[in-house]
Amino acid sequence: MSARAGLAALLASTAACSGDLSARPAARDAVSPIPRTTQSIAAGAVLYRDHCERCHGPTGLGNGPDALQVETGVGNLVERAAVLRPGSIAWKIQNGWNSMPAFPQLGEVEVWQLVHFVQTLAPGGGD
Repeated sequence: MSARAGLAALLASTAACSGDLSARPAARDAVSPIPRTTQSIAAGAVLYRDHCERCHGPTGLGNGPDALQVETGVGNLVERAAVLRPGSIAWKIQNGWNSMPAFPQLGEVEVWQLVHFVQTLAPGGGD
């Protein structure tokens, strides 16, 4: 295997493991237009309960009551929030990913409130 082919294989496996390469680079590097505050996290928790919990479960482990109906499985947000950039999380909420639907009805502020809450699910994410 050539060095170039080896590098391509490494990048592909990294993308498959992290999922962070699913979003366009500009989206991955996006920063929240709102500050991460107790209020934004609380608002995100309400949005999470309303839009995400049935699949991702109350603590983000991917074990919600509707998770068994998803053939490809539901993402474990505890693990993913620890490795994904905030912009990637926002992009996936806006555009969907694998079996997760897009949420175009959410505005930019609501998306970032959700991102702020999802970040708290990762170990040390409440800091």
